Amino acid sequence: MKATHHKTDLLSGASILAVGLAISAYCMANLERGTLVEPGPGGFPLVLGLLLVLNGAISLTLTLIGGRRRAPADDAPAQGLNLRVLGLVVVSIAAFGLALESFGLFPACFVSVLIASFVAKDMGAAKRLIAATGAGLLAVVIFSMLLSVPVDIVTWPMEAFK
Repeated sequence: MKATHHKTDLLSGASILAVGLAISAYCMANLERGTLVEPGPGGFPLVLGLLLVLNGAISLTLTLIGGRRRAPADDAPAQGLNLRVLGLVVVSIAAFGLALESFGLFPACFVSVLIASFVAKDMGAAKRLIAATGAGLLAVVIFSMLLSVPVDIVTWPMEAFK
C-alpha cells in the first residue's frame, strides 16, 4: 500500500498544535503558574496546552514524514450522525454530574461508564460491570487518594436510610 498525506491528518495536526499554542500562550501571559508543589490557576491549563502542542507536533511530523497507510475504515462509507451514540454519551455525562454530589465519586463514575458502555453493542454484561468498576476504582485512586480532591467516595443521600 502506498503511503499518502491526507488533508484531514494535516489539518487536524495543525489545529491541535494551534489550539495548544494559544492555550499555552494565554496561560503564560495572563495566569499565575505557581510551583509544582502548589500550582497556581494557570499551572494545569498550561500543562494541558503543552500536551496539546506535543500531540499536534507528533501528529504533523508523522503525517509529513511517513504519511499513513490506508486503513480499512478509509474505504467504509461515511456515516451520518448516530443519535443513539450521542444520546448515550450525553446521558452518561449528565448521570455523572447528577450522581456525584448525591452518591459520591465511585457510584458516579460507575454509573457513567456503565451507561456509556452501551455504545458498544457487542460488549457483554460482565465486561460492562468490570469496566465500570475499574473506572470507579481508578477515579477514587487518582482523585481522592493521589490528588486529595475533597470529594466523597460513597455517600447515601436519603435521610431515612442513614
